Order: sequence, then C-alpha cells, then structure tokens
Amino acid sequence: DQQMRQLAAVLCRQYIDVHWSREKSNFQEPEVSEEHKVHMRAALLNALTLEHSKLRTAASMAVASVAKEDFPDLWPELIPHILKMLQAGAPHLVHGAMRCLVLVSEEITDNQVPHIITHLFPELFRVFISSDVYPKAVRARTCTVMYKCVKLVSLLGDASDSEQASLQLLQQAVPAWFERFSGIISLPVDVRDAGELCMRIEICKILSVIIEAYPRLLGSCAAPVIQSIWRALVNTVEVYESTIVYAHGSDDAELDPQDDMDGDRISVETLAFELIEAVRVVVECRHTAKFVSGELRPLVFMLIRFMQVTADQLETWSHDVNAYIAHEDEGSFEISVRISAADVVSEICDGYGAGGGQ
Repeated sequence: DQQMRQLAAVLCRQYIDVHWSREKSNFQEPEVSEEHKVHMRAALLNALTLEHSKLRTAASMAVASVAKEDFPDLWPELIPHILKMLQAGAPHLVHGAMRCLVLVSEEITDNQVPHIITHLFPELFRVFISSDVYPKAVRARTCTVMYKCVKLVSLLGDASDSEQASLQLLQQAVPAWFERFSGIISLPVDVRDAGELCMRIEICKILSVIIEAYPRLLGSCAAPVIQSIWRALVNTVEVYESTIVYAHGSDDAELDPQDDMDGDRISVETLAFELIEAVRVVVECRHTAKFVSGELRPLVFMLIRFMQVTADQLETWSHDVNAYIAHEDEGSFEISVRISAADVVSEICDGYGAGGGQ
C-alpha cells in the first residue's frame, strides 16, 4: 500500500530527527545504534530508486535528515550512490537523485566542491540539456546544485583551501552552461509553466553570484550572457505588467508539491526580483561596465516599469496609508521588486552620471 509506505517514510524521518544523535538539542532516548544506522542508511538509499514519486520525495527528505548528522565523514558513499543514479539515466532515478541532491547540497563542504564539479557536474549538465527526457522542474534542480556549490566557494573566498582548484575546474565547465543559460532566459516567458519559471529563477541566481564574485569566469561568453539578461528583462517586464501590475491576486505558478524547490515561491514576481538582482551585479561590476554604458536609457526605462505600483498595492495602500509609509521607508527591511528596481536605478545614476539619468 503506497499510502502506508509514504506514512512509514514520514515517521522514519521524524524518528531520525529525535533519535539519531545525542548531539541534537531535541534528542530523545533511545539513540539509534551504529549497527542500525548502517542498515537504515542503506535502506534509505534504496528507497530513492522506488517507482512511486511521493515515496522518493519522502525518502530524499529522510536522507537529508541523516546527512545533516553523518555526511560526509560517516556517510562517504552518499554522493557516489547519487552519481550512479544519475548515470543510470532512468527518469525516476534521476528525479530521486536530484530531489535528494538539492537537499544534501546544504551539507556539502568547500573541500568537496572540486570533487562535485569533476564528477557530478558532467552528469548534471547532461540532465540539464536533456529537455526531451526530463521535466523542467528536475532540470531546474541541476541549476540549484550548481548555484549552491558556486555560492559556497564565493562565501568562503580566500578562507577556502579549495577555492583556486574549484575555480580552475569551473573555468572548464561553465562555458557550456552559459551557452544554454543564454538561450533559455532569452526566450519569452510562459507564466503557466512552473518548471520553466523554476529554471529561469535558478539561472538568474547562478549568473548573479558568478558575475559578482568571479566575473572572469564569463570569458568569451560575457557579451552573449549580458545580452541575454537584457532580453530577459524586456520579456519579463511585459509579463510582470500584465500579471502583477494590472492584475489582482497571487501569481504563484502551479507546481506539483513533489517538485517544489525547497518551499520557495515560484512566481513571475520571484523571477523579476532575481533578474533585477542580476542586472544590479552587472551594473556594479567593472568587468561588465562596457556592456551597460551603451544600454543605459532602455535599461533604466525597463527598471522604471518594474517600479510601478501594483493593483494589489494600490488597493492596500488606499485603505491603509501606514502600509505605504512602511513600504517606502528607507529603513524598512521589506524587499520587493519595486524597491529593488528603484535601488538599481539609483546605482546607475550614481555610477554612470548624467548618462544614467537622461
């Protein structure tokens, strides 16, 4: 019975959360013995290969719970097992592997990143470009893992012993990704396709962190990547106006819960925010400044369109002026597309002088 097995997986995860390690603040007796841990880890890895998608999702969450305590020192076979699932290529195996890998990637250390780039990135890229085999939500997860690896290295910077090794490997790997990224985000946006929105959001996050931290990785891809960001801005603002500015209600796309990206909102508004963030890092980066100076007027115009008050905001503020004051307060912690776009326009005016304000 699938429902019974799914319930068992949920209960297993709950059991792991409170009985796996005495080091946890919510630990409850008894602690799982080392012998039982070995058997449970093996059983959970096997559960990732089950045919039923909800069982795979439940198993991946249980694996992630164990990984928080045991990976990598006590569970070195985890990543090799996921790699074998990716190499097998069967859609249900790849789905299970990617669902698990996104969760486990939170536990990856900087010293493991070179190994991930060398062994996992080729398989991730194969999945990413196989649009006729794997759904967009699964392909989007390959971008999520890539983003988390690059972000980890960038956060640690010189403090990481593996930064240079990771960058050398990325320099070889990323050009093929950049070419695909440019093609995807340049196309018109389909707001009804949640998997498509997932993929675009993750791509924007990758481009932002690379341009901000390691712009030299762009290499000869710099011009097409920046041009694709400009085209994406034009395409997205049209959709943003029609679905957000002039419409009422949520724009969240419908996504199967088993394909939810870590609970993040999948919406045109989220895409717009991440895209504007990518524009911000392009504007601020001296290595990409030459691509900005010739596009100042259309770029500022696009950003101003993102600054429009939405129908929902207008209705709210009409009834509560304090909500408007709180939103516009410079000391506010509120983040929105409108505020983000306004900040980038200010940075353009400050950084590019009269050319940015004309």
